[in-house]
Amino acid sequence: VSAHSILFMTTLTYFPIRGRAEASRLVLEHVGVQYEDKRVEFADWPELKKTLPFGQVPYYTDSDVEMPQSNAILRHLGRKHDLYGAGLKEAAQVDVLIDGVEDFFVGMLKTVDDKFHEGDRSATEAHVDKWLDIFVGMLNGNDYFVANKLSIADFCIFNVLDNFVKPLSGSQLEKREALESFRKRVAALPNVSAYLGSDRRPAITMPPFFKVLCTPEECK
Repeated sequence: VSAHSILFMTTLTYFPIRGRAEASRLVLEHVGVQYEDKRVEFADWPELKKTLPFGQVPYYTDSDVEMPQSNAILRHLGRKHDLYGAGLKEAAQVDVLIDGVEDFFVGMLKTVDDKFHEGDRSATEAHVDKWLDIFVGMLNGNDYFVANKLSIADFCIFNVLDNFVKPLSGSQLEKREALESFRKRVAALPNVSAYLGSDRRPAITMPPFFKVLCTPEECK
């Protein structure tokens, strides 16, 4: 086994966007794992798709696993790097938050429709308002979401706040000081801060065909 393959035993394969891989990238950066961030160009995707179990990316490999599914990858990283809470109760709370973010995220993307592109963002704003209030309640005045300790749930929530809510509905986030302070707290973690300011971070969040969050200017 070459030194290079040992060094890059951990790989995360995804498109050259933040998208559904970014929460896992943030965890890998935070824990300081050396990993290969394989970027698949959209033109090369049809061939690679045929080789993957679900025909999906992100696709993650390390010395223990080879796996698709973004939230399964995130949970694996949580278990591996002690970011999944202490005991069954805290792990369950982490799971609830990750699944809640999924509902929020998928619902938010559904509101980016023809009306949205024509300038009517009322559906997006209503959806964001509802979920931000839920997350304020779950944070409950703490620094972090589960037992006031950093977990993968925090990276999951940070990702959706920083990469989706802030650029699309920034004023709604700023109105909720506890959540905006939480976003800044995670962004200031030393390895996360270094990553956010580096060229390792993809410049765009969504693919060009999505028509929003697909230029570097929108995604700062």
